[in-house]
Amino acid sequence: MASARYYDPRLTGAASRDPVVTAGGGRLRFESFSGCCGVHARLDVPPAGLEAGQVGRGTTNIDVNLPLRDALGRLTAREPLGLTVGPDELAVRTGGGRIVEKKVPLPDRWIRGFAETPLIAARFDLRAELPATEALRFLRTLPRAGSGNASRGAEWVVAGHGRLRTTSRPVPGAVCLPGPQRLTALRRVLRHARGLRLYGPPVTARSAPQAAAWEISLPAGLRLTLTLSPGTGRG
Repeated sequence: MASARYYDPRLTGAASRDPVVTAGGGRLRFESFSGCCGVHARLDVPPAGLEAGQVGRGTTNIDVNLPLRDALGRLTAREPLGLTVGPDELAVRTGGGRIVEKKVPLPDRWIRGFAETPLIAARFDLRAELPATEALRFLRTLPRAGSGNASRGAEWVVAGHGRLRTTSRPVPGAVCLPGPQRLTALRRVLRHARGLRLYGPPVTARSAPQAAAWEISLPAGLRLTLTLSPGTGRG
């Protein structure tokens, strides 16, 4: 997620791949912004998602390099994953060995984003809750980043009779979908999805594009949430 740029994918250069890991209350939370800062991704891991060990309190911003990304990509569904998060590093243990990533400075832009996102989300209400089959169907219809249809502007999503449909105009009960291609990251976990929830502020027929959140529920109570800014060109 941190290396993705949805505003202008043609931009090149060094991209951040540094998730922020927060521990507390027996839970872990992994957070990241996209390279354009228009998407906030959050993975919540409750106690049920942790087989053993202790969870203290603290936050660490770690640098994820290619060796760790490759190791995680090779994990199978039944393979155990050992995770140690400390104040200065994160260590991952898989069948292929142990990989250590060190703490890095948090970008100033991310600090502002972490302060703003909870204030924006405080206005959200649950707007729709759907089964995994509908999440799979709907998300597969969306354009991919870089496709010919990926540059279209804000749309609105309405839930009814257990299904989602898009409309070009805001209507009461709808959820804004600004830049549909920015939900691409959810496709990576669809095979594990248990359900989909949509969150957003109240909508009227005169509402302008607004932020919204899409949450995929996963086994063991894990939740992956993408919060989208009101426009693809705005973080």
